[in-house]
Amino acid sequence: MRSKIFRWYKILNNIDKQINTATFEELEKFSKELKELDVEIQEETKVPLSYMGEYYDLMVHLELIQNKIESKSNQIQINY
Repeated sequence: MRSKIFRWYKILNNIDKQINTATFEELEKFSKELKELDVEIQEETKVPLSYMGEYYDLMVHLELIQNKIESKSNQIQINY
């Protein structure tokens, strides 16, 4: 389970590093990827109780990155 959590964090980190320089289209792609990741994590993965802390931390961070993408997308739209 821990290896899955690390893999998901790697995906989040890669997206997070690109947000500030991303185009609107790239942000849309990132948003779609995160929605798919959210489904994978919440609906397709059984998380043992012993990993619930890491699970909820991951979900909070996923939401944080989604919010950053939304904010950057709105900023780009306002500037055009």
